[in-house]
Amino acid sequence: MLYNYLYYLWWFNLIKLFSLFIKKLIFFLKNLEFILLFFLDKDFLLFWTPMSYIVTENCIKCKFTDCVEVCPVECFYEGENFLVINPSECIDCAVCVPECPTESIYSEYDLKIEQKIFIKINYYLSKIWPNIKDYKKYNFKKKWEKIKNKLHIVKI
Repeated sequence: MLYNYLYYLWWFNLIKLFSLFIKKLIFFLKNLEFILLFFLDKDFLLFWTPMSYIVTENCIKCKFTDCVEVCPVECFYEGENFLVINPSECIDCAVCVPECPTESIYSEYDLKIEQKIFIKINYYLSKIWPNIKDYKKYNFKKKWEKIKNKLHIVKI
């Protein structure tokens, strides 16, 4: 009896691990273009400025600008449905982190593996998007706050 239970438990855990692997593989394939750019871009590797704070996926389609209001150096840049931080302007003060209602600003060292791509996204989009200096009221819905895999929604 115990042997059968352990046998089924072993298979259950194996199936669980396999499904986790499939989920990670799907995420990887969805973001393959960004991942390839991340590893193949020599300009980024040579001139990359280390970033300590990164705006991540939770900000997409939410874009509450509370973090912009408290930033002492105005290092936020604004797209149509996303904010990014310019790495060369950020002074690593972390004032923006507790102000973000969607908890989308993280230290570079606290990022999960699947969020590391946002280092590069913040770097490049801050070069092409306009600077935002003041709080703006937007009509984005709170429903977007906890939705995952929103990277394809970013409008450049």
